[in-house]
Amino acid sequence: TVELGEFPDSDSLLSQPLSRTEVSLGLDVRDLTPELATQFAVSPYETGVLVVSIVPDSPADKAQIRPGDIIAEITRIEIRTLDDYRQAIDISQHDQMLLILIKRENELLYTIVNLSPSE
Repeated sequence: TVELGEFPDSDSLLSQPLSRTEVSLGLDVRDLTPELATQFAVSPYETGVLVVSIVPDSPADKAQIRPGDIIAEITRIEIRTLDDYRQAIDISQHDQMLLILIKRENELLYTIVNLSPSE
């Protein structure tokens, strides 16, 4: 037997409130879907969350994170899903700097996102 249901649309998934740290990072991430993998030319078999946009002059922009990057770790916490990402952000909410491991093309890169207010 099969039970039919509705898959939540992206608007309802985005309606979850963002933490202060999530907002201050200045990036929009999503779970990696086959459609997004095609759009950003990344392997659909990667694990992590996909960066889909960056706010200009934000901490993420200054750390040289780009759309199409895949976030694999935040402060040594493995990121496989959007829930993992949000949990890592919540755990790190009092940190002024976040160590982020990103996958870009065939490379793994660490970058530091500075969340302290600029002078």
